[in-house]
This record gives sequence, C-alpha cells and structure tokens, in this order.
Amino acid sequence: MSTTSRIATNTIFLYLNVAVKAFISLYVTRLVLDALGASDYGIYNVVGGLISMLCFLNTSMTAVTQRFMNYNQGIGDLHRLKGIFNISIVFHLVIALFVVIVMVAFKSVFFEHMLNIDADKVYAASCLYYFAMVSTAFTIMTVPYDAVLNSHENMRYYFYVGIIQSVLNLLAAIYICNYHGERLIIYGLFISAIAIITMIIMRVYCKKHYEECVFSPQKYYRKELYTEIFKYSGWELVGHSSATFLGWASFIVINKFFGTVVNAAAGITNQLSGQLQILSSNLLKAVNPVMVKYESSGNRNKMFQMTIASCKLSLFCLFIVSIPFYAECDYVLHLWLKKVPDNSLLFCQLFVLLRLIEQATLPLKTAIDAIGKVKWLNIYILFSMVLQLGLIYAFFSMGYPPYVWIVIMIVIAFLFSFYKVAYCAYFAGMDWKQYVKEVVFRSVISYALPILVSIGITAFFPSSFLRLIAVLIVSTLTCCGMFYLCGLNAMEKAEVNKLLCKIKNRIK
Repeated sequence: MSTTSRIATNTIFLYLNVAVKAFISLYVTRLVLDALGASDYGIYNVVGGLISMLCFLNTSMTAVTQRFMNYNQGIGDLHRLKGIFNISIVFHLVIALFVVIVMVAFKSVFFEHMLNIDADKVYAASCLYYFAMVSTAFTIMTVPYDAVLNSHENMRYYFYVGIIQSVLNLLAAIYICNYHGERLIIYGLFISAIAIITMIIMRVYCKKHYEECVFSPQKYYRKELYTEIFKYSGWELVGHSSATFLGWASFIVINKFFGTVVNAAAGITNQLSGQLQILSSNLLKAVNPVMVKYESSGNRNKMFQMTIASCKLSLFCLFIVSIPFYAECDYVLHLWLKKVPDNSLLFCQLFVLLRLIEQATLPLKTAIDAIGKVKWLNIYILFSMVLQLGLIYAFFSMGYPPYVWIVIMIVIAFLFSFYKVAYCAYFAGMDWKQYVKEVVFRSVISYALPILVSIGITAFFPSSFLRLIAVLIVSTLTCCGMFYLCGLNAMEKAEVNKLLCKIKNRIK
C-alpha cells in the first residue's frame, strides 16, 4: 500500500472513531451534567483536573515514546525497538507510582486550602479523588502499548478500542441517571474501571501481534538508550508540565473567583473544545509516524513537505466543523444540554478561535520532535504559560469577567504560533515564506466565503433545527469546494484526484 493510501485508510478509521466517540461523549456529558447537576459537575471538573494536571509526566513521556518508536521503526532496528519498549514500560510504571504517591500526600492540602466546595460534598469529592487517581495510574500504564500501535500505524485497532471505551462510558452515564445514591462516587468508580479494562485490552493485543512487546528490562538494558531518552524527555517534561499545570491552575483560579457554577461552564467548554481538537488532530495521528520516519531515513525535505500539507489539512478538518458550530453555537448548546450553564456560549465561541490559532502550527511540533531540537521550544512554553497564568490572576483580581481567561489564552497562542514558525526556520531550515504562502494565505482565501455564507444564513433565518442543517450542508460544501480550488497546490490536487480515482474504481 502506498504512503498516501495508507494515510487515507488510517485517517478514515480515525475519523470513524472520533465521529462515534464525539457523538457518544457529548451525549454522555449531557446525561452526566443532568444527573450530577452544575455544582457536582463543577466538582468533577476541578478534581479530575487536578489528577490530569499531574499527567504532564505521562503526556511528555507519551510524546517521547511515540517519537522514539516511530523514529526507530523508520530505521528498522528490532533489538533497539525492544529496548525502547522496555524503557517505556519502566518509565511509565515509575510515573504511575509517582502520581499515586504525590496525590495521596497532596490530598489534604488540596481539600483544605484550594478546593471551594460545600461541606456536605467533601466525602463524595474525596472518593472521586481516589477513583480518578486509580484511573490515571492505569491510563499512564497504557501509553507504551498506544505508542506501539501508533508506530505500526494500526489505526483500525484504535477504532475498536475507542468504540469499546465510548460504549462503556455511555453505560456508566445511563446507570448514574437511574442511581439514587451518591452519583459522584459511583461515576468515579465506573471511570476507574473503564481505564483498567482499556489497559488490559491494549496489553493483550500488543503482546500477541508485535514482537517488540517483550518485557525483559535486564535483557534489553542499554545505558546509552536510557540516557538518550532521559535527556530528550527532560525538555518535553518542561513544556508539557507547563501547559498542563496552566490548564488545571486556570480552573482553580476560576473556582476561587467565581465558584463551581462558572467552573461547570468552563468544563462544558473543555468538553466541546476537546472534541473539536480530537476531530482535527486525528489526521495528525495518521501522518505523524510517517513524518518521523521520513526524518529518520534522512529525507528532511519530504518531511517538511508533509508538515506543511498537514498544517493545511488539519486546519481544514477543524474549520469544516468549527464554522457551523460557531454560527449555531447557542442552538447546539440548548439542543445538547437540558440546562446550559451561564457563560457557556461565549466560552465556547472564544475556544473555537483559540483552537483554530493553535491548529495552524500544530504539525510543526511533530517536525521539531522528529529533528530532536526541543530545548528552546519548551523553554518558551514554560515562559508563556507562567506569563499567561499571572495575567489571568491579575485581570480577575481587578474585577474583569470570566471570559478574559480565554482572551489571554488567544493572544498567547497567537504569539506562540509565530515563534514555532520562526523556530522551525532557524533550527531546521524550513522555508517560512512557503509556510505563510501555503498555510496562511491559502487558508484566508479558502475560508472567507464559508464564514460569510454561514453568518448570512443565521442573520436572515430564525433559529431552528432546519437552519442548523442548512448551515451544516452549505458550510461543508463551500469549505470543501474552496479548499480544493484555493487551498491545495497543483501537486496536492493531483494526489487528491488520484485518491478519488482509486475510491471510484473500488466502488465499481
């Protein structure tokens, strides 16, 4: 199978996965919010956010593991791959243990000095805290197997596992809707059980199908490999810890100034924003292994060619869902939720803008990872995150409304996008003029018409389900048409035409 066909096949599986997961996840959020109420959902968001904050260790090691697995798949050294897998297992076991120890030690400080909840909810929140801790530990231990699947570009199995997770989450949400005890506790129990089941499924499959999945740390111990991975992961840790800490700290600051109800609105926004990000990033999951393998085989020009194409395509994937969502955000929120928390509409619309800015340069991070020069990028992330949190706290202290939190994030993300382009140009030799021409200019031309058409429909017709369908159809068609005509260059159009011909011939 050619590279283009393989990427296309993997992308189809990933988007089938995300389509099903997004639909189920949004419905689950509706059920959970209705079952728990805004206040309890806010508690779930804050407590879960703290656990997720400590996952910066896991997030950084995920990126590191996938980078080294993908890179060495390109080289084809099986013994080295086994060594990387064993190092990954050891590192993630240590990370999981560290997270558990820190969370147990930190619990009293968090509940007594940082969490703003009613006294009668402390016990339920405490139970949720422990269940979330278990869930996080098993999620961390799943990462090495996830990296193996990614390096083998096995997106079909991602699809199967994703469906299983989504169905289990749905069953858990339905159960708590009909449960008459403390729902926050029982929901936490289900979430931890789902994480354990997922880890077991992934482990069994990978051990059966991939020969590098042999756990024998002593046999495959290589000091130089440990040193190489440890040095690389150190800088990744700086960047991921900064970004993750900011996300959690922002919720704590919101909770401090505005309480759990505004936190519920922020949680709803995170749910929708997360689904948009997953939807747009699935193409990258299919492309990333190929990009890293190009770099490992010494073909940097081909790697950057694919990087710029990925920037355009991932931005297209996000625009195609963001335009109708932004235009019909109020109607979608009321269709989705029985009770829409205050501030949710503005939060969601601002987060769409934030995700679009971030998406334009997201594939550049993979290119930087592939090259291995991550030091100054992660130092900049640390600096910008500290600045961002300081500004959020300062503006809230001066009495500014909650949405200022996202406005500050948008400004910082815009500056960071410029920095990433300059970073790739300076450290790796990327042609920044080509990036501006191919990604920025072509995107502005491609999406101006779909945006104007969608706004026009919402301005002249009353809000209804029929208008929502009209906006979806018209914006999707105009997005696809304009992207093909203005967004793709001649070589990319030829690839698309070739792929469409293959699909047409298979149908015949």
